Amino acid sequence: MPKPSTGPKPIPYMAAIPTTAGSGSECTAAAVVTNTEGRHTKMTIMDAHLLPSMAVVDPMIMIDLPPALTSATGLDALTHSVEAYIAREANDYTNGLALGSIRLIFKYLPRAVANGRDLEARERMAYAQTMAGLAFNSAGLGLVHAMSHPLSATYDIPHGAANALLLPWVMDFNLISSMEKMADIAVTAGESIAGLSDRAAAALAPKAVRQLTDDLGVMANITDAAAARGRTADFKADIDGLVQDAVNDVFRPFNPRNSNAEDIRGIYARCWSSNTLELIEKLKNHG
Repeated sequence: MPKPSTGPKPIPYMAAIPTTAGSGSECTAAAVVTNTEGRHTKMTIMDAHLLPSMAVVDPMIMIDLPPALTSATGLDALTHSVEAYIAREANDYTNGLALGSIRLIFKYLPRAVANGRDLEARERMAYAQTMAGLAFNSAGLGLVHAMSHPLSATYDIPHGAANALLLPWVMDFNLISSMEKMADIAVTAGESIAGLSDRAAAALAPKAVRQLTDDLGVMANITDAAAARGRTADFKADIDGLVQDAVNDVFRPFNPRNSNAEDIRGIYARCWSSNTLELIEKLKNHG
C-alpha cells in the first residue's frame, strides 16, 4: 500500500521499539500528524521512507502497561486486523496475517488486561500487533480509521478507544460487502456458525467484537468516551466537521463498501450516545 517516497532522500537509520501491543508502527509506513490549532484535525502520511530500518519487539517492555492502555492499544491492533482482512487490497499474504492476529487478540487480550504480568499473553499480543501492522501496511485500512481520526482530534479520545467504539458499527455497515470474510472473522473469534445462513454467520463477527469490548469495559459510545476526556460531544455543532474529515481521510477508499457523507453521518449517529433513536431522528431531519 505505501507509495514510493516523493521526499528528497531517506530518513536516517531508525530502530523501532514498540512500548505497546497496538499500533504496529514498527513495521508500517504510516505517520499521523495532529493539527492542534483551530479545529483540531489528524492527517495521515504514507511514505515508504517511514518504514523503520529494524524493529525490536520485546513483550517485557509492556508488562507494566496499565489495563486501560493495554485494552485500548490491543483493540487498535484488532481494528487493524479486521480492516486489513476485508480491505479492497487484501491478498492471501495479508489475509493469513490478519486472521492470525485476530485469533491471538481474542484469546490473549483479555488475559493481558486482567494480568499485565501474564508473560504468555503479553508475548502473544506482541506477535498479534506486529502481524496486524504487516497486514494493514500492505492491504490498507478502512472506514473505522477514517472516522476515528476526527474523533480523536476533536475530543481527545485515545485512538484505540475511538477505533473500538466504531469498529462493530462499521462492521455492521460493511456486512453486505464482506459476508464470507465476516463469517471467517466470527469463526476465528470463537463463534460457531454451523447451520446458520450466510448473513447470520457474518453478523456474529460484530457481535463478537461488541462482546469483547464490553468484557474489557471499553466505552461503547462517543458521548461517554468524550466525557471521560473532559469534553462535550455536541452532535449538532460538530457532526459536519467530523464527516468532512472522515470523507477526506486517506484510508476511506480502502473500505470494502463504498461510502458517502450521509453513510458516515449515519454511523456516527448510531454510536453517538446510549440514546441513538433521538440522534437518528436528528439525522433524518438534518438540514
